[in-house]
Amino acid sequence: MDEETKALAHEIGTMLQSAAQTGISYYRPIANKILSGQITSPHEIEHILDHMLDYCFDAEMLNIYKRICRRLMGKHPNLVYNAVMNYRDVWDNVEGDGE
Repeated sequence: MDEETKALAHEIGTMLQSAAQTGISYYRPIANKILSGQITSPHEIEHILDHMLDYCFDAEMLNIYKRICRRLMGKHPNLVYNAVMNYRDVWDNVEGDGE
């Protein structure tokens, strides 16, 4: 890899980390409201999870996403199923398995 490519890869990595931190800062308080029962509308929760999905390349955001899904599994199993399937659609093949 030449120096220009390395520099570009580093810049992209830095931008992704910054985007992840922005997403975490924004969605953590919202996730806490879901987890504490302040946000209960399935439609609203589904909408929030859909947007959080954009940041699930980051391990911390993925953990927040999983916590919400685990908490809601008994109350909203279809919502959680859809959230998991959406996650898989977006992220399962990102790191590459030849597809």
